[in-house]
Amino acid sequence: MSRPMAISCTGLGFRYASSTTDAISGVDLELESGSLVVISGRSGSGKTTFARCLNGLASRFWEGELSGTIRLMGRDVTGMDVGRIGNMLATVFQDPRSQFFMTETDSEIAFGCLNRGMGRSEALVRVEESYEAMSMGDLKSRSLFELSSGQLQKIAIGSCYATDPDVYLFDEPSANLDLDATRALAKVMRTLKAQGKTVLVLEHRLFYLAELLDRLIVFDEGRVAADYTRAEALALDDRRLADAGLRPLSLAGLRPLQASARTSMAGRLASAPILELRDLCFSYGRRRMRAGEAPGFACGPVNVRAEGGEVIAVVGENGAGKTTLARLCCGLERESSGLVLLDGKVCRPRERLGRVVLVAQDSDKQLFSDSVFGELSLGRRRGGPEHRQILARLGLEGLEDVHPQALSRGQKQRLTIACACVAQADALFLDEPTSGLDRQSMMAVSQLVSELAKDGRAVFLISHDPEFLLATATRVWVIADGTVTEDLPLDSRGHARILGSWGEGGAT
Repeated sequence: MSRPMAISCTGLGFRYASSTTDAISGVDLELESGSLVVISGRSGSGKTTFARCLNGLASRFWEGELSGTIRLMGRDVTGMDVGRIGNMLATVFQDPRSQFFMTETDSEIAFGCLNRGMGRSEALVRVEESYEAMSMGDLKSRSLFELSSGQLQKIAIGSCYATDPDVYLFDEPSANLDLDATRALAKVMRTLKAQGKTVLVLEHRLFYLAELLDRLIVFDEGRVAADYTRAEALALDDRRLADAGLRPLSLAGLRPLQASARTSMAGRLASAPILELRDLCFSYGRRRMRAGEAPGFACGPVNVRAEGGEVIAVVGENGAGKTTLARLCCGLERESSGLVLLDGKVCRPRERLGRVVLVAQDSDKQLFSDSVFGELSLGRRRGGPEHRQILARLGLEGLEDVHPQALSRGQKQRLTIACACVAQADALFLDEPTSGLDRQSMMAVSQLVSELAKDGRAVFLISHDPEFLLATATRVWVIADGTVTEDLPLDSRGHARILGSWGEGGAT
């Protein structure tokens, strides 16, 4: 007897309680069991709302009106509680912190297993299998509060893997992962397919899924705009991908910012470095946890300098120390030893605040006003036409009076970047600025970053997004074990550091 469709939707629609228009409407889809389906499309096209309908959060936790029907593994989920839905469909959310219940990695991965009634011995086996499958043995018995965003994403995926559901729903799973971790993620997805599991991936970055996907479904304005088989998707040329707001399906043809553009930007470099680090060191110290645990993360010594007009890609594995270095430069952490100089003068942490600005990964922690336009004007003179122009360029036009917390994740991300653009800072650190952004939004951010550099600022891009870095950066810092191990121009060597083996095809 044939297996039932993993997911079947008929006339599916949802309208949020705070909205007068449907977020999605008229969605008719059937997804075969054992298939890997990628859903992409422009930011705000309805992908996340569709996911919330599938996992039962829409109308139960997100107030609104749900219409149509959803069947999971042949069962109508109308009126079914979220726990029973979760037994069939496990979700890895965009922000992994939103799905954690424990404070330590082993307990977090085991939580879902125990919550489903598994015995302790079986749960322990599942935990070990998750660590092995995700190649994250280094995260065993760690405090969640000490992990980077990429490491937290691994734990979130591992916790779902341990529960062994029929359907896996991944919402932007590669957003904070380095390329090695992305390759490991693709390997996990391939394994799940081989086990007969159904994998649904909401994603903008498509390169690591090209050889895995069975279908590529494109959302636009809350509806299914296109539905491609794998062969049809791989046959799409770059123009058709761009027209649909889709990222490339391969990194092999990507090239760095043209040499002429780098030369033009370099011609604007300041005569003295804007930011210079001399023997900079930092340590979080020994955590108050179990006896015998190793000391906390240490950074340094770091000796680098950055000129005005440069756009520096800061790359390295998850947990290498990229964000820690940014927080030191911005004055949010106090160095253990060494010096930070701005415009040739030594600056203490307090003196660096505001002169070096960090746009962090978690946009919710950086939004304080009651409107989008108010956010741009917060702590500054009242916004004028230039503020509206920045909002328009980042696709936020018409949202000036909307509360920031009512925005989508991608819109919040773009708003924090807009705030950085209007800040009067000498240097800017943007931490994963393209997480959750479609192709058009990514290129808009790239153009704004280039213009900030042309104004004489130094801009640092902490990112695992090779498409964005190659389109924007002029230089590469490679971070490993808390220090800058390589400082490269974006020539063939820098290009190789950003792409790794993905540049030659990136076989999974």
